[in-house]
Amino acid sequence: MEEFTVEQIIEIHDRIIDKYGGTGRMLNTGTLELLVYKLNSEKDIFRQAALFLHSIADQYPFFDGNKRTAFAYVIG
Repeated sequence: MEEFTVEQIIEIHDRIIDKYGGTGRMLNTGTLELLVYKLNSEKDIFRQAALFLHSIADQYPFFDGNKRTAFAYVIG
């Protein structure tokens, strides 16, 4: 199974902001680092998806585009 990285999440966020607009600033890198650690510890793909959606949409690591990033990462 592929390891998740903070850089992957930021790249998807940047593409979402470029395509749909918004402010591309980061609020909290630590939130993403903790999320990546949890994702890489979880082996069940469905639990990973739920964890990703909840963490990004609820804990707001970015100034804008959190929910869009969460959905794009899980779906795409």
